[in-house]
Amino acid sequence: MARQLSRRSVSWRRFAFALVVWYVAGASAPAADDPLAVIPDDALGVAVINNLADASSRIQKLTEKMQLPVPELLPMAQLYTGAQQGLDEGGTLAAAMFPLDDENASWFSRIAVFVPITDYKTFVAQLQPDDAGAEISEVTIFGQPLLVTSKGGFAVLAGSDSESLLAHIRGTSKNVAGTLEPLKPWLAQQQIAVALTPSGKKLAVETIAGFFEVAAEAAEEVAKDADDDTPAGVRAAESAGEAMRTFKEFLVAADAQVTQLGLGVRIDESTAVHASLRATFVPEGGLAQWAKTAKPPADGLLAGLPPDKFALAYGGASVPFHPAVNKIIDRMTQVGMMVLGLDEDSLEQLANIMARYREGQVSTAGLMGRLRPGDSIMSTSMQIERVKDAEAHMKVMREMFEVMAKAKFPGGNPDDQLYSIKDVTVGDIECLEVTTDMSVM
Repeated sequence: MARQLSRRSVSWRRFAFALVVWYVAGASAPAADDPLAVIPDDALGVAVINNLADASSRIQKLTEKMQLPVPELLPMAQLYTGAQQGLDEGGTLAAAMFPLDDENASWFSRIAVFVPITDYKTFVAQLQPDDAGAEISEVTIFGQPLLVTSKGGFAVLAGSDSESLLAHIRGTSKNVAGTLEPLKPWLAQQQIAVALTPSGKKLAVETIAGFFEVAAEAAEEVAKDADDDTPAGVRAAESAGEAMRTFKEFLVAADAQVTQLGLGVRIDESTAVHASLRATFVPEGGLAQWAKTAKPPADGLLAGLPPDKFALAYGGASVPFHPAVNKIIDRMTQVGMMVLGLDEDSLEQLANIMARYREGQVSTAGLMGRLRPGDSIMSTSMQIERVKDAEAHMKVMREMFEVMAKAKFPGGNPDDQLYSIKDVTVGDIECLEVTTDMSVM
């Protein structure tokens, strides 16, 4: 068994490297062929790279700017694969994952890669096919056997044990384009994107929910077996279990209201990287109604941040979370503060303060600057909150930190302060300084 797993692991790494090679092997303009039109509709999810040449160029510029020793990808790919001809140099590369027929089969055996081509015979001839004229041929890439077939304007590559998958792809006329129709405009705007179909989303939710159930049961076992002399530890474990189960319940409830999920990445002309998460909701569902309250600030999500160069920036509108999400946040906060030594009365005070804190928020933006030798992450970070009433919000923050300052780390010196606050003046601005002394822990 160990050897079999080892071979699969090696096969997967080589196949993954092959995917990277096909990704960087494009060159100029976008292609007319849409991979979603040839991927069967039973796919669990798809990954696409739009405009191969442009994406490759931007990645190259990004790595150069980050001073990473990465050679030019296109010449390297062509050199190592020998696939100099037959590629559609303006095409879109895609990969798709399909359901498992055999529960003992590896996930790798259910993945297919759709490579844009201009001439299938020319493309395959370069890959040492066992029978170039067959509908499904075995080829060799990096010394690793793979299977290949054609559909539309694509060569479809899969593992050497995936003949039934390729036959299915060739034989079906139903495609995933209609299933992912709500995400298509968004997908087209991304350079690299992954999208889950409804069936893929359902499987992902079931898997994650199962993880939280296992975590909840483990936390409950910890609480059950904990020493009675450590009530804070028992309560922390119980709260962690409750939070995990609440998260699971929220995911299961959301599953019926979320249709598709997508994650995309875009690199702009300045080589800044933009990450985007997209979800579509059932029109009349509770999440769809909740989402209507999410109004971005009129002056942009990053409003208020300095225009200087930075390593990371983020921004978002502050909207009332779903009650289940608030419950999860409060539980996890309670667990953390309980571990740090906050008593029950203080935890209740903190929960009430946090509820008032959230009510006053409008939007949040922040950034992390470029680190230099000797810099801490905090020294280069900034967060700006738009609030309904700044003076009232500062009072709430003071209350929150005053409660946190009551924390006495279990087993530590009772005179040590994990959190401490004081009023300071920066220029002519009155500020509240909060210090966390990690040595107390």
